[in-house]
Amino acid sequence: ICDLDTGASHSALFLRFYERMKTRIQEAGRPDTVRIAGVAGDRLVPAWVLDNVTLTLGETSARLFNMPAYTVAVDSLIERGSDCRLGLDVLSGFNGYIVNLRSMSLLPIAGASDRRLVNEPN
Repeated sequence: ICDLDTGASHSALFLRFYERMKTRIQEAGRPDTVRIAGVAGDRLVPAWVLDNVTLTLGETSARLFNMPAYTVAVDSLIERGSDCRLGLDVLSGFNGYIVNLRSMSLLPIAGASDRRLVNEPN
């Protein structure tokens, strides 16, 4: 389960997901320290950074580079029950969304043809 965060410029994997997938994340990623910023200011947190992550939303995939998997809780209120945050690096690539409140689902609208979204590496 991922939170949609239109105030976040980047997507990230939370501690809950990191703990469950620790071995795979450490095999595929590299240890690093990442800067996070929010209302309370910014700070550095330890993370494993994954250089090539594919997220699939509906019929469209987003390929993300430099996606952090936090090894500490960064916001216990937001992270409660969530594995990740989808930020604007993913959300802004779609033409729109259909929100189904009955099934509590979100369907991204990719446009006339299927496309692959890419968040280029720095």
